[in-house]
Amino acid sequence: MRMLHRAILLLLAAALLASPTNVAFAEGPTWRDSTRDVYVDGHLDRAARVLSADGGKRTAVLLPGARKALLLDREASTFAVVPRKAFAFNADGTGAELAADAASKPGGAFQKVDASSSILGWKRKTILVSRHQGLVGDVTEDTLFATVPVWRQEIEESDGSSNQLPLCSRSMTLRSK
Repeated sequence: MRMLHRAILLLLAAALLASPTNVAFAEGPTWRDSTRDVYVDGHLDRAARVLSADGGKRTAVLLPGARKALLLDREASTFAVVPRKAFAFNADGTGAELAADAASKPGGAFQKVDASSSILGWKRKTILVSRHQGLVGDVTEDTLFATVPVWRQEIEESDGSSNQLPLCSRSMTLRSK
């Protein structure tokens, strides 16, 4: 009887490891939300999503309304274009997996402005991805979530309300150094 239970457990474990969802995403890196400022034609776009993988060597830019995502290879200074739907986001929206079979097309080269900023041209638009500059002055919960919308989504997914953030329950004043 004990041997039968072990055999069943081993078969279940093998079935889980060989499932199609594990195979489709097995080779790709885990992409994590990255707080960056994205400027499109000189205008800050707070709705743009930025993900990073491989310790920051790869960056994905997901522009609102675009059916494609841009994959920047920071070491090669090139970018590729993949279908946006190739990213499967986790439940709280802070990470994603890129489908191993995602068809990428070369998008071209980009320039590094500095150690953390890149600029590129795509579909007649100039896109600048740079380090987030942070907030200075009075900061309310609304201001904070307008600056980093994914944080509101993460909180709402975790417990259903943004009222659980003790830091944002009152207005704060942040000062630059």
